[in-house]
Amino acid sequence: MRRFLVFFSILFSLSAVAEEPKQAAFDVGSKTASLSDLNSSTTMTTVEKGAFGVGAIIGKPTGITAKYFFNDTHAIQGQVGASMVGDGYVGSLDYLVQPLIISNNEIYVMPVYIGAGVQLRSLSVPNESLRSGPRAVIGTSFDFKALPIDVFFEGAVAGEFLLSGTDRSFRLPVSIAFGVHYYM
Repeated sequence: MRRFLVFFSILFSLSAVAEEPKQAAFDVGSKTASLSDLNSSTTMTTVEKGAFGVGAIIGKPTGITAKYFFNDTHAIQGQVGASMVGDGYVGSLDYLVQPLIISNNEIYVMPVYIGAGVQLRSLSVPNESLRSGPRAVIGTSFDFKALPIDVFFEGAVAGEFLLSGTDRSFRLPVSIAFGVHYYM
């Protein structure tokens, strides 16, 4: 959990640094121009993104992910893949809300999202074959304005109950993952 909080504080610091204009000199032929001069003469084009994105996720799970936006702040996200720890396969479906935007500059928008859903996990451990339960997720993404992609990082906790097998214990597995969506 400590690493998760450190990562978010680093991302927040980087987003604050990214918004500060940098003054650097470039030698363009016989003329020296500052970066702010170059930025004022070039405009960033914004790509029209679709509401549906599909991509890859690495962590827990490692596999495929899909996200559909109902509007600018509400989405549904699904993930299916294998656990890197080696304990089977994981699938989840979450309803997400983006209540906060950490950074919005000419290159990207960086929202924070939170959500709730359900997780289903198939285990390769004896006496435990199928677990399911509610899941809570928090994450952030770099939603690039000039490209139809976003890069995300998220953490989640799921309350798992045994659906089949003999071990009736309740578990709270934590998962951390990052990935990318391509929007159509």
